[in-house]
Formats: sequence, structure tokens, C-alpha cells
Amino acid sequence: MRHLAVVPELTAAWEHQVVARRAEAAKIMHLLGYRDRCAAAAAGEPAVARAETERAAVRDAALVLGASERTTTILLNAAGFARQTLPRMWQAFLDGQVDLVRVRKVADAAAPELGEHCLRQLDSRAAVEAAHRGVADFQRWLTRYIAELNPEAYAADCERARQDRYVRFDHQPNGMSYLEAYLPTLEAAAIQNRLRAAARGLDSPPAHDHDRQNEAGQDQRDPGQEPTPMGSPVPMARGEAAGGDGRTLAQREADLLAVWLRDGRVYDAPVEAKIMVMVPEATLTGASDEPGVAADRSWRIPAGQARALAHNPNAAHQWYEGQVRPNRQEADYDLLTARYVGRYPPQRLRDALIFRDGVCQAPGCTISAQRCDIDHQHPNQDGGATTGSNLWALCRRHHRMKSHGLLHPSTPRSDIPTKSPPVEEPPLTPKRSGLRERRPVPPHRGPARATMTWTSTPIRILH
Repeated sequence: MRHLAVVPELTAAWEHQVVARRAEAAKIMHLLGYRDRCAAAAAGEPAVARAETERAAVRDAALVLGASERTTTILLNAAGFARQTLPRMWQAFLDGQVDLVRVRKVADAAAPELGEHCLRQLDSRAAVEAAHRGVADFQRWLTRYIAELNPEAYAADCERARQDRYVRFDHQPNGMSYLEAYLPTLEAAAIQNRLRAAARGLDSPPAHDHDRQNEAGQDQRDPGQEPTPMGSPVPMARGEAAGGDGRTLAQREADLLAVWLRDGRVYDAPVEAKIMVMVPEATLTGASDEPGVAADRSWRIPAGQARALAHNPNAAHQWYEGQVRPNRQEADYDLLTARYVGRYPPQRLRDALIFRDGVCQAPGCTISAQRCDIDHQHPNQDGGATTGSNLWALCRRHHRMKSHGLLHPSTPRSDIPTKSPPVEEPPLTPKRSGLRERRPVPPHRGPARATMTWTSTPIRILH
């Protein structure tokens, strides 16, 4: 960067960059100090209490950073490791020469199997390389250097990393989602190559001229071929792309991957997914284009997709009637006010709580209520009732914190959006013989968590 030193604006920007990095380092130092102080205060407690105290400290740090607790845990662990094991890299961080991103990369790469001598070499070289390389370039250099430094340790690290493989979904507000998978590189490369070859092959003429239409002009499916699921664009047959497929290569790859994953078989086990969605009746009938919303409010579904899903004959629909009414007294039955005998809420009340809470009720947590425990705010063994007003959704992490007195229900979270479209019955409803008729009160557009009412019919969540 020496050639940029003669440009006053860039020199000033670099100075601000150094100041910002030093401020970031000071912030991390304070958070590490807080976590260390909490750990020291709980030093005489049992192991479980010490662990929960540390998690509570991470929770507080996550609120300061505005990040998830998982991200904050990873960040503080990496910073603590660098502070203890990588003194030169840590000093470069304190001096503003490198940022936290590079510190984390070195800390993640510094496997214990490297040994003390190799760790010192890594610390010395990485502090220099990180200061003048871009993030991506530094990552490539780090990968090469670790492999050269200790090939056996690198192989062991790869095997350990393989145990952390996962698939993650991130639903966006525009009707699209990210699909992230952490896979062994060979598997990922094979998938990438096959996907790209298949997408490019759509431009190639077929090996044999198949007439895929019968004399009446109807498509002929292969024996045993299932209909394409709703919402998945159908990849065109080979040779058809050149005749009018306007999709880009990236779009073809996305379409192919979606169809492969949705139509693929997982041995003999059926692939099922329970999707809880709130959709206004006006959207289902076509009178409105207001989108639907997931029970946890994390993603929305466009009106067209909601209608297509509702009318898809291949989908296993289960409808749960829940209307938001201006007058609670006119509701046929309110699950959230009923008192239930026993500790565990019935499935119907659990579903109502999932729609009401959306996510874990600990401040800042975004774990979906579908993946949470349904917890008694006032413990059941101490007389707490099994009723909606005394129940809330807590993820397992925060449930344990509450059990150890580190999370209190006296401060309910206020960051959950309350405006959600009510769950309405579809245009064509199943026959309800012998059921009590509802009063003809029109639905009221308001917060779904205000007054959700439920019929005595079996719960049918939208799958």
C-alpha cells in the first residue's frame, strides 16, 4: 500500500481504518474481560452452573454486538485463542494492522495438532502476510501454508471438519431463499461439476431423437416418474434450450438443483416437511395479493405462490382455522385462555403458541418456535398453570438459562413483529358434519397474536 501513501484521501482513509480496527480490538478485549469475570465469579459453582453462566455472558455480549449467540460464541472463542496462543497476530490486531476477520481465520486454522513449534511459525508468518493480503488471498495462502507446515495435522483437521458438515436454509423477504451446505470438498466439487455439465447439456441436441409426445399431443412420463412439485421450474429436455429457453446458466443450475433435491429419494424414507404458514383469506381467493408469512415471521411467501400451494393437488394440505376478531367474546373457542390439566400442553395449544410467539422469546434470539421447548414461565411444579398466558417458547439454550435463574420472564421481548395476516380457511373447505357452526362474524385484519380463535375441528397445519 506504499504507492497509495501519496494520495491524501486514501492516507486519511487508511488512518481511519487503523483507528476503527483498534476500536474493534478494544471492544473485543472488553467482551473477553466480561466473560472472564463472569467465569471467575462462578468458579466455585458446579460444572453445569459454570457452563450456563458462561452462556449467559455470551448472551449479553451478543446483545451488545447485535449478533446471534452462536456467532458471538465463535467470535469470542477465536479471539480468546488468539490472545493466548498467537501473540504476534494478536498484537497486530491491537495495533490496527489486521482486522478480526483475519484473526479468526488464523485461529480457526491453528489446530492443536500442529504442535507448539508449528504454531509459533504460523503466528510469525501470518502476522506479516495478513497485513498486506486481501481476505480471499490470505485465506488461500493460509490453506497452503498450513498444509505445508504439517501435512498430518492438516489431514487430521480436514477429518475433524468433516464431522461438522451441515445444510442450512436462509429465507429472504422477497420469496427467495439461500441454501447453504457445508460438505467435503470432493463431494461438493463433484456436485458442482455434474450440475454445471447438466445445465450446459440442455443446449446440446439429444443423443437420440425421442418423440416425447403421443399422437394426441400429450406428454408421456417415464414409468414411475412423479409429477414435478409445485413451485419447481421444470428443466427443459436436452435440445429444447436452443429453441427458446431464455434462462441463464446460473438459473438452469438453480432449477436443476431444486428439482433433484425435491424429487430425489432418500433410501426408503419419505421426505416430509411441515411448513406453518399464515395466509389471508383474501389472498387465497384472489381478492388480495397480500403475501403469506411463516409462523416464525422469518420469511414470506408471495401471493401467487401461496395460491398455487393451496391449490396444488400433490401437496398434503392441513388447514388450521385461526381468525383475528375485533371482539374476543364472539370467538367460538380460545385455546390460549383454556387451562389444561397436566404439565405438557396438547398439540393444539402448542401449535397456537408457535403461531403466537413465532420465535424463542429470549431477547435477540431468532430460533423458530417450532424448534423450541414450550416452557412454563411460572414452573408447573410450583403451581404454574398449563395455559397460554403462562407458556412461552424458549430454545433449549435459553430454557437452560432460565432453569438456572439467568433468564427471567418478567421482561418479554418487544422486537417480534405483531402484524401478521390471520390464518383463514381456504375457499374449498372439507365437509364438517356434526360440527358447531361459527357465528357469522367477519374476520378482522389485525395482529395475529392478539386474538387467535380456533374451532373444535382437528388441527390441520399447512404442510
